Amino acid sequence: MNLTRVFAVFAVAGWLAAGGVLAVRGHADDEQAKTRQEVIDPDLQKAIGARAHAEHSRDIETFNRMTTDDFTLTNERGEVITKPERIERLKAGQRQAQAQSDEQIRFYGNAALRTRRLTLEGKPVRMLTVWVKQNGQWKVAATQITPEQNTPRAAAESTVSTEQEILRYEEERRQAILHNDEAAMDRLLADEFIRTDYEGRTHDRADELSLYKKNRRQTESWQANDVKVRVYSDAAVVTERAAVKDILDGQSRDAEFRFTHVWAKRDGQWQLVARHGSRAVCVHASECRYLA
Repeated sequence: MNLTRVFAVFAVAGWLAAGGVLAVRGHADDEQAKTRQEVIDPDLQKAIGARAHAEHSRDIETFNRMTTDDFTLTNERGEVITKPERIERLKAGQRQAQAQSDEQIRFYGNAALRTRRLTLEGKPVRMLTVWVKQNGQWKVAATQITPEQNTPRAAAESTVSTEQEILRYEEERRQAILHNDEAAMDRLLADEFIRTDYEGRTHDRADELSLYKKNRRQTESWQANDVKVRVYSDAAVVTERAAVKDILDGQSRDAEFRFTHVWAKRDGQWQLVARHGSRAVCVHASECRYLA
């Protein structure tokens, strides 16, 4: 496909990406468009992963090989950056993106448009990347970044995306409990973390992490339900009911609890700052003693 046509598509898609929806144009019918959206070239998938790894690890050789010579990046400030300039900035340090969502890929012959929503340095942005296939290899020809505006639609989409992000952190925490993963829990807990158990006792971060040392706890299952997430800018509140089967300090429990978790966002990273537990329904009264 002609690269000039790619950039023509890119100009239109850049505006569409800012609104969050990328339309497929130039196809005979909707069914054809749907097929093109769903079938992903495995070589492109590998290329996306390889280039992302090259950026993260500052692998200049791989980044250079997977970028066209006439590459341009239009950043969120409207600056147009060439390939040599991009490489120099990559050598100086790659900005970290987080919480990717709403990814879509469209194919146009030997070109592909990839749109996605992500958080860049703590700010939500939309990113469009144009991939072209040259001599059998996928390369990036152009990238544009558009900051999300504080509109009702953008705010609603941001809230939904943040809710999904918090749910991923909740799942990461659940997996840490199931696998006694102290390192993961250490990452998730804020320095000032405080836990209040169902008897009204409070425990600090060190107390919480001690549960994962020396196999004090072996968790058979931890099933959360009735999970609700509310987002307040850089804070989020999660309420849930959890059915738990575990052994803690040699005592077996099979019980249900109500939890409230408070998450706070700092430097683009969410951490758990408070956790409050109450006893809900226990299978056996003797098994209700649990440090929530």
